[in-house]
Amino acid sequence: MRFRTHLALLVLSLATPPLVLGSGFLLREAQERRLAELQGLANQAQALAAAVDQEIAGMQKAAEVMALALTPEELQEPERLRTRFQSMLALNPAWFNVVLLRPGVGQVLNTLAAPGMVLPEMRPPPVPGLPMPAVSDPFIGRLAGAPLVTVNAPIPAAGEAGWVVGIGIRTHHFESVIASVLPAGALAGVVGANGRFVAHTSTPQGDRTAALAPPEIGGFAATARPGTATTLETRRVTGQKVDAALHRTAAAPWTAVVALPREVIDAAVWRAVRGIALVGGLALVAALLAAVLLGQRLGRRVTALARAAEATGRGEAVPVPDGVAELDGVAAALARAAAEVRAREAEIRRLGEDRLRLAHQIARIGSFDQRLDEPAAVVTPEYAAISGLPDGTTTDTRPAAMARVHPEDRAAHERMVREALEGDASGYEAEFRIVRPSDGAVRRIACRAEIRRGPGGRARRLIGVIRDVTEERAAAEGLRRLNAELEARVREEVAARQAAQVRAAQAERMQALGQLAGGIAHDFNNVLQAVQGGAALIERRPGDAAGVRRLARMMLDATGRGVTVTRRLLSFARRDELRAEPVEPSPLLAGLCEVLAHTLGAEIACRHEVAPGTPPLLADKGQLETVLVNLASNARDAMPQGGTLTISAEEAVLEGGSGPAGLLPGRYVRITARDTGTGMDPATVARLGEPFFTTKPRGAGTGLGLSMAKGFAEQSGGALTVESAPGKGTVVSLWLPPAPRTAEAPPPDADPAAAGAEGSAASPHRVLVVDDEPIVREVLSGMLEAAGYAVLTAEGGAEALQLLDAGEAVDVLVSDLSMPGMGGVALIEAAQARRPSLPAVLLTGYAGDGASIAISGALSGTYSLLRKPVGEAQLIERIEALMAVQETAQG
Repeated sequence: MRFRTHLALLVLSLATPPLVLGSGFLLREAQERRLAELQGLANQAQALAAAVDQEIAGMQKAAEVMALALTPEELQEPERLRTRFQSMLALNPAWFNVVLLRPGVGQVLNTLAAPGMVLPEMRPPPVPGLPMPAVSDPFIGRLAGAPLVTVNAPIPAAGEAGWVVGIGIRTHHFESVIASVLPAGALAGVVGANGRFVAHTSTPQGDRTAALAPPEIGGFAATARPGTATTLETRRVTGQKVDAALHRTAAAPWTAVVALPREVIDAAVWRAVRGIALVGGLALVAALLAAVLLGQRLGRRVTALARAAEATGRGEAVPVPDGVAELDGVAAALARAAAEVRAREAEIRRLGEDRLRLAHQIARIGSFDQRLDEPAAVVTPEYAAISGLPDGTTTDTRPAAMARVHPEDRAAHERMVREALEGDASGYEAEFRIVRPSDGAVRRIACRAEIRRGPGGRARRLIGVIRDVTEERAAAEGLRRLNAELEARVREEVAARQAAQVRAAQAERMQALGQLAGGIAHDFNNVLQAVQGGAALIERRPGDAAGVRRLARMMLDATGRGVTVTRRLLSFARRDELRAEPVEPSPLLAGLCEVLAHTLGAEIACRHEVAPGTPPLLADKGQLETVLVNLASNARDAMPQGGTLTISAEEAVLEGGSGPAGLLPGRYVRITARDTGTGMDPATVARLGEPFFTTKPRGAGTGLGLSMAKGFAEQSGGALTVESAPGKGTVVSLWLPPAPRTAEAPPPDADPAAAGAEGSAASPHRVLVVDDEPIVREVLSGMLEAAGYAVLTAEGGAEALQLLDAGEAVDVLVSDLSMPGMGGVALIEAAQARRPSLPAVLLTGYAGDGASIAISGALSGTYSLLRKPVGEAQLIERIEALMAVQETAQG
């Protein structure tokens, strides 16, 4: 803002407080006077209400006397009362007509209607048993054609409730009541509960309409109780603002209203306010004019002082008019400052040039400044030294600079500079080689330049720097070669260490298997002893049927123990072939908890939870139960003081990277065993999957239980995870695949051998048995033939395919997994390629490296997998199930 504006604001700030204070006093006086006027209006409204009550009370008394004088006989002939009612109207000038009302009918006599005239209906007619209002709201009479109110009284002699005699009174009668209470010229009125004026001072006599009161007054008349008073601000019908006082009458549901125009109350106050405002405004204008004149005089000096301050930064002195001591002092100080600025700028310029030169020397950077309309560029000594120019050179031409560029880089460099100058680029960066004219050495130069352009974007000036980067690039190339050599050595070292780790892991596993082999060999020797001894005894006693049967049973029991040993061994090796089947989680966990309730002890509670919608899982039910029992045993040992074991099942959907390591994304059934035991630290949890590692005391555990459980989960197509912390219990989760939806198999209680016999009675099914061991083929063929099947045999995959190609009828293929030449999986794939949907059973003892392939095929439904040794009932049951599925699909 300008100086005179500040002076004007100063005057306004000094004058504003008195003006605000005076305005406050005036507003307070106006409010007090207005409150006094409103109180006077309230008193007048109360007086008017009392006068109206008195007038209505007299009329109600007259109506009651009239009603008492009527007899039942007169009511039967209402026309006989016409003369009496008309004489009463003559005696009471305020009365306009008399009406006789009958309940449920309406008017039976109206003195305004001629004898025999049809009386207008009342809307609605009086209801029998309900009293009529003592005083009505104003309305327009149909026969009178004028605004009326009625004063009603019940007729006691009628004998029937609802007979009423009413006296009609013109509403303008109440204007005389208003005039008797209020002085002439006052605004007053009486409003009915329906919001219409009974009478008011602004309506001339003879007005045939009952005007509506303002909404505020009508609302108060409809809701206020007798004796209630209030004041409000409203408007007349003409739009004039008024202050009104209202008082509810007691004799009728009416409201007395007395109003006074707003300007009458506020006129005196606003006259005083206008006078004071005029005087104050004139004083303020005079002060502002004086401030403007003074500000103009001071403003010229301040403006000159501002110009002098701006010139001081450039080291110039500007004269300032004198006459104000403070401004004269500032002007003298500015003149001294301008001289000091000139001296300091000269010193800074000299020091800046020296520092820039020194920086270029230290950094070995040369610079050039080329005006494109001049032949030569100005260069620094560093530029000359880098380019190989003679000492003392200060200029360089563009043709000479281009001639020094190495012939192999010259064309590309010239093209890049030309495109930058002719285009709209702000500069360029380049790296190229030069041949120094002083010694013929080849050096690599890094150049960076800025282009200054004139009107129209045309290049006018080129300013840049150059730097010799020969040694830097050589060092970078050496570092790159060194990094490449180091990376190669690191790769070799990592590969060597990985190979060492693999060898160490293999050695550790072989050591563990060696420790396990001793116990397995002992068990197998016992089994072989029983089988060998039993077979020798059977050979010596061919006629002893009972003895042979007992020895055969003993050999079968020994074989069963051998099966158990091999199953445990293969499970440890994670190559056990499981008999996967759909398992419902709910009955599995319920039955398991029921069994564990007696095993875990009274101090440990077993609970099971199955989330709604959990699908069946696909696993070997027997081994799954064994794994869960082992987990429950571990949980019991972790809770020596008692606790809770919770076994739950739910469906889990894994997305990429969200589940256990190595587990593919998809849907799984997660079975969780959660205990409230002592828990384990992270180091212990990390070793739980190692064979022979156990947290139990020496001699109390083998260390194979959890590793076998992990092998079972992975072999079933899932995973096992363990979460634990000291003092927070342990959570072991089994992730297993859900069972696919397939056709229903035959009832489990059916006798497979009998079913096969029945089927073969009409048309025996043909089974192709493929195994490289003649003894195994003979045993399997004997089982199937005893069950009523027709059997074809082959000693390998090639011979089996030749039988199929020759057109042999084959209903089911039974093949060994491991055979020379062509394995069982490849044979089944080739056979099903020739005969789609051919049922197949794959038999295996130890799958070796083909375990994962065999298990994945069984889980996908390509074939059914059974582990050797297989019993007759188990084999027949599996064949019959596959045949039933095929027949269902074909049917």
